[in-house]
Amino acid sequence: MVYRISGLLKFVDFGGLDIWNIVLDQLQPEVESFVRDFSVIKDRVQAGNIGVKSGNGFFKYPGKGIDSYVVERDESLVRHLLNTNPHLDTKSLEVN
Repeated sequence: MVYRISGLLKFVDFGGLDIWNIVLDQLQPEVESFVRDFSVIKDRVQAGNIGVKSGNGFFKYPGKGIDSYVVERDESLVRHLLNTNPHLDTKSLEVN
């Protein structure tokens, strides 16, 4: 669900390109796929652009910490859920 709302590149930015780089290096040999080169991720990691944590990944995240961007992302998801599911029980979305 979050992927559909934020898009693949933002999803990767929030997960951390450094983490995705490791996952792809470890997982790729086990998966049958024609894709073997993830240089677009590797290049960003080598440059220190690892996503929201660094303030730069596929997108720029200036001036705020990761927590602020996570709250924005989550609020956007909740708004989307409320707008697309009119019968949704809003009490189930309350955060303590």
